Amino acid sequence: ISVKDGRLVLPEGTSYRVLALRNAEQMSLQTLKRIQELAAAGALIVGPKPNAPIGYREGLAQRAEFAALADAVWRMETVHPKGTWEPLFAEHAIEPDLLIDGEKAAFIHREIGETDCYFFVNPSKRDGERTVSFRVGDRLPELWDADTGKREFITGFTQKEGRTEVTLPLPGNGSAFILFRKPTASTPQPQKAAAKLPEPIPVQGPWQVAFDTAWGGPEAIVFDPLVDWKDHADEGIQYYSGTAVYRKTVTVPADWLRAGNRVVLDLGRVAIAAEVSINGHAVGTLWKPPFAIDATAALKAGKNELEIRVTNTWANRLIGDERLERTDGYAASGKMVGWYTRNEPPPAGPRRTFTTYNFYEKERKLQPSGLLGPVALYQEAHVPLP
Repeated sequence: ISVKDGRLVLPEGTSYRVLALRNAEQMSLQTLKRIQELAAAGALIVGPKPNAPIGYREGLAQRAEFAALADAVWRMETVHPKGTWEPLFAEHAIEPDLLIDGEKAAFIHREIGETDCYFFVNPSKRDGERTVSFRVGDRLPELWDADTGKREFITGFTQKEGRTEVTLPLPGNGSAFILFRKPTASTPQPQKAAAKLPEPIPVQGPWQVAFDTAWGGPEAIVFDPLVDWKDHADEGIQYYSGTAVYRKTVTVPADWLRAGNRVVLDLGRVAIAAEVSINGHAVGTLWKPPFAIDATAALKAGKNELEIRVTNTWANRLIGDERLERTDGYAASGKMVGWYTRNEPPPAGPRRTFTTYNFYEKERKLQPSGLLGPVALYQEAHVPLP
């Protein structure tokens, strides 16, 4: 690492304003000498003064030299003892790089040429709008969607005193990429207001559902309404792990597919992932909230065949198998059985899984699984910008 214009610079160009020392009450004499070099070059260093060299040998032979050097370094103008950050930031005119609803939050900021790229996470588990403030004040914010690859300008923002503030809808613990590239003078403005959109179309039961019989589920069953697998009376569904296929016919009015509007399929809650197909065309995979996807290209006016393949985790099947007799011959001592070392199937028995360690006791609470809904179709209006 080197120091340039008061910033700590890594070989590939990433730079930092402050070097914060943590758990540094003890360090090697070599490290302390390196800190002295960085401070002398103008790097801002914050942290408590180390009280002793680390290690038994250095503690005996270098304690006096270490103490004298630590005293000298912590008298340097660019070295600050550990304290509250706010006075230090004020002294050096350093503002928070990113705030969410006025509070500090987890984020990454990278400069790529003339572009500032921010990646940040909603600190709340709840969905909702969050106001995000960036330490960039002269360029237009762009939202880049990592799921779809879409890029769009954000028009509802304010800029003041070198900062940009935007309000974004974020799912609980959801994340976003915001890039700043183009000058604010190029801010696009809407050409017209969007027309009033129709109410969503609920997609309700009955649902035709097929499980994989090899993993204990029924070949065909009707869900009306949707039900969490863990709450179903059939133990083959209650303890099922794997993929189940939900099928249903959905009618879409012709005026819903008029030019300029998009139709979104919202699955509500899913535990844990869903692959969506409409009329035999793969639409996409959903693995995190919000479980919603643009279905416009696959839909047609009138009746549409909807297929949703939902997959859960192994947990419920493992919990269910712990309730059944073990016939695989695996000893509690951990000695591997012959069929396993010969790469053969396990002996026939009531269990459907084999593990070398008991990850789940039979008393463990079952995990939510399946398509939980509510499922609905709703419209989005895309307003063109100049």
